[in-house]
Amino acid sequence: MDHSELATATVVAIADHFGAVRSGAGVSERASQTVAEIVAVVRSACGIDTPIIGALRRDPDDSDVRDHAAALLKRTLHDDERVAPALSSALSRNDLDDAPLVRIQAQDALSIARARRLSPTPERDVDRTLIRLGAGLLVVGLIIGVYFVARILSAPVSADSTCDDYLRLPVQDRAEAVLRIGLDLHNQDAGNPLMRFSVDYACGISPETTLGAVLGRPRGY
Repeated sequence: MDHSELATATVVAIADHFGAVRSGAGVSERASQTVAEIVAVVRSACGIDTPIIGALRRDPDDSDVRDHAAALLKRTLHDDERVAPALSSALSRNDLDDAPLVRIQAQDALSIARARRLSPTPERDVDRTLIRLGAGLLVVGLIIGVYFVARILSAPVSADSTCDDYLRLPVQDRAEAVLRIGLDLHNQDAGNPLMRFSVDYACGISPETTLGAVLGRPRGY
């Protein structure tokens, strides 16, 4: 792809992802991770405060916004030849072709319940199955909850830790630290899947800064 095609494909991938998330259709975790990497490349190339990402997130379906974002990105691709290979690599993955996740709506759930009542299976057997299923889900939920609470309580960094300490952590620990500290600081983007990539970039250019200082600022997605 030439620079124009690559810029357009990048903008379409990001905008389509934001549009799916906004509509509530849901997207696969793999696709979210791939788009997050694409966004990280764009931010690294165009600057952490680039208006491209924020504009696409606010108006993902606006053709004028898409065209403007593609034009800005095209200029960056022309100025920095290192950006194109990184974007091409991410865009070539099949993850972006994953279909949206299916979510059961209330009407679907009601239909399922009615079908169960009309089933020839004795009602008490259905009740027992539901009770067992509920108990199993409860146990699994408790186990997962205990695991994540333990991880959070034993987290090796705090808001007073430096970015250098943060960058030494494994990826999973960094993601948990961003969520935990971001929530403590009432950062509205704390749960955003792109947040960790943004913090990684900010810490990379200022390793002596504290995590509290980085996460206390809005990231402008």
